[in-house]
Amino acid sequence: MNRFICCAAFCLFSFLMTAQIIGINSKPIDDQRYKDIKGSPYLFDDWQAATVYKENGDVIENAMVNYNAYEKTIEAKVKNGYVELSGDTYPKILLVKDSSYFAYNFHPKFKTQFARIHFVGEDYQFFSTTTSRINKRTINNVGKTITLENFANVTTYYLLQGEQLQPIKLKKKDLLALFPDKANVKFVKQEQLKLNTAEEVVRFLEFAEN
Repeated sequence: MNRFICCAAFCLFSFLMTAQIIGINSKPIDDQRYKDIKGSPYLFDDWQAATVYKENGDVIENAMVNYNAYEKTIEAKVKNGYVELSGDTYPKILLVKDSSYFAYNFHPKFKTQFARIHFVGEDYQFFSTTTSRINKRTINNVGKTITLENFANVTTYYLLQGEQLQPIKLKKKDLLALFPDKANVKFVKQEQLKLNTAEEVVRFLEFAEN
């Protein structure tokens, strides 16, 4: 019983802390606004636990967030529903699951949107952006014209070295062409890396920078 009470108290505390996100620059959103559109503009299937950093230095733990690639913003669950987080007020959102984080105005090319930062080293930074658009098509059904809509999400990966920004594909051949050192090639072979996921690219960059 005591364990149950403690767990319940912790969940309530986390929920109340998350509720602090609602502020002058966090606007409520309608969670049913996409109900007639197939697919989802969200980056994650499930909402993710995160630590939210405010521009004034305050930190909010145990927030539940998701990235809306259509609106290009972070959204959070709060007591009364959902809110959109202003990047100016909440410029960094650290995900618990893999320590990647979303940063607002990370690069001049992405001044008004969040980028997901996967790796920051002495020489290289590896990050991604995801955008979504609504595809429309019309069909005739018993003499009626029906418009069908669906979300199409696209993630683009980038490698930043100094001021040089380069879009990259998560392909072993392409990445090894950028890092042709024999030690790098040997590492990829020994670790049986395909370099087709952000997680594997991070492992590779951690080795390549050492």
